[in-house]
Amino acid sequence: MEKIRSRQVLLDELDESMTITGYLSLQAPYSPATDKACQWLILNFKGATASVERAGKKGAIPVEKLQPGDVVNRIYDFPPTLAKLTKVSPALLDNLQKRGFTKFQIEEEVHSATSPRQLTREHQEKVAEASVFIEMVEASVATHKEASGAVENMLDDARLGKINAEQVGSYVNQICEDGKGEALTAMASLQASDQTYAHCVEVGAIFQTAYLEICRYTGNKNIFTDLNQMTLAAFMHDFGKAKVPKEILDSTTRFERDSKEMNLMQSHPRFGAELLTDMGLPNYVINMAHYHHTKMDAGMKSSYPPADYGDVIFETRLLALVDVYQALIGKRKYKRAWTPPETIRYLASLSEIEFEESLYQHFVNALGKFPKSSLVQLSDLRTGFVMNVPEDKNLLERPQVAVVLDKDGEHFEHSELVDLSVELDLRIIKELDAQAVFGQHALDVFCRINVS
Repeated sequence: MEKIRSRQVLLDELDESMTITGYLSLQAPYSPATDKACQWLILNFKGATASVERAGKKGAIPVEKLQPGDVVNRIYDFPPTLAKLTKVSPALLDNLQKRGFTKFQIEEEVHSATSPRQLTREHQEKVAEASVFIEMVEASVATHKEASGAVENMLDDARLGKINAEQVGSYVNQICEDGKGEALTAMASLQASDQTYAHCVEVGAIFQTAYLEICRYTGNKNIFTDLNQMTLAAFMHDFGKAKVPKEILDSTTRFERDSKEMNLMQSHPRFGAELLTDMGLPNYVINMAHYHHTKMDAGMKSSYPPADYGDVIFETRLLALVDVYQALIGKRKYKRAWTPPETIRYLASLSEIEFEESLYQHFVNALGKFPKSSLVQLSDLRTGFVMNVPEDKNLLERPQVAVVLDKDGEHFEHSELVDLSVELDLRIIKELDAQAVFGQHALDVFCRINVS
C-alpha cells in the first residue's frame, strides 16, 4: 500500500523519489526581488503562484505579476509545463544549488510495506495525542460551568461594591495547572453559552491558546509574569460590566445604537480600566480592559472609547480579535452561531480595518484555518471533527480529522483518524455547524469519540 506524504526538506535532503510542490524561504536576490531576479523568476516560473509581501500587505499573485522589491515567501502551484522545476533530477539539483534555493515543500510516496513499524508508531502517536485532547475536553466541562458561575458572582459582588477576584482566580489557577486552555477553546463552538459570563471564560482560554502559540512561533516576548496572570487578564477584560445594571447585561434585546442602555454597555471598557487600576493591577492588564474595543480605524462607531491606536498594545489588539471571534462562534438565544472556519475567513475581511493583517496571520497560524473541534465534511462525504493545528503553516487546510459519521450520516463506533497531510486524495469540502448537526448533544458526541 502506498500513500503520498507532504513535508518540508532542505536542498541536501532532496532525492529523485520526490516531487517539489513549493520553493520556500527564498533569500536575496529573490526576496526582496532585485530587478534582475524578478525578470528571471517571471521567465522561469511562468504559470506558478507566488506568496508575496508588498507595501506591508501579504497576498498570492501569479508569478508574472512580480515586481522588484517584492518579498517572495513561497512559489508554488506549478503548471505541468514546469515539470523540469518539480521533478527532482541530478541536473535540477545542480541548478538549484547554483541558483541559491535551499528549502522546499515536497511530496513523496510512503511504502507502508517497507516500513510498517515506523508508520504504525507515527499513527499511534497521533491517535494518542487526539485521545488525550478528547479526554481533556471531557474533563473541562465542569470547569467551564463553574468558572462561568464564578465570573457571574465576581461581577455581582463588584456591583455591590465588593471587589473580589479570588474565586475566579482559583479557576484560572486550575485551568493553567491542568492545561485546559486548548480544551476550553475547543468547547466554545460545541455548546450554547451566555453572552457575558461564559464569554469571559472562553475569551480567556482562546487568548491563552493563541498568545502562547504566537510567542512560540514568532519568538515574541511574553509580557506576563506567568500563565495565570495572562489568563486572568483576558478573563477580566469585561470586568467593567460590573457597573452595568444586570437587567441590561443579561438582556437578549438588541438595543438601539444611541440608546441609554447601549451607551452604558459601551462604557464598560472605561469602567473596567478604573476598577483594575483601583486593584493595583499592571498597566498592560489595564490596557487590555480599556482598549479591547478600539479599532485600527478609530472612526468606526463600533470603536470605543476614543483612543489613538498607537496606545493599544499588541496583547490588547490580539484580545480584541479573540473577542470578536468568540462572539461569532458562541451560540446565543438571539443569534445563530458561526462555524470556526467561517469566522476565521470573515476576520480576514476585517484586517487593515479593525486590526493589522499581520495580527490576523498570527491568529490563523495559531488556531488554524480549521480550528480544533471544527466539524467538517471530507471529499468522500464522511464527517468528522478536526483534531490538530498542523505544525507546517503551509498545510493549515490539511489537519487531522476524527471521522464520526459515514457518508449516509450513520455514526461510527470507532473513529478513524485521517491525517490529511498524508491522505492527499482526501480534502475538506465543507464545514458544518456541530450544534445544527448534533443539537444540544454536540459536546457529548465529541467527548465520546473513540479514535483509532
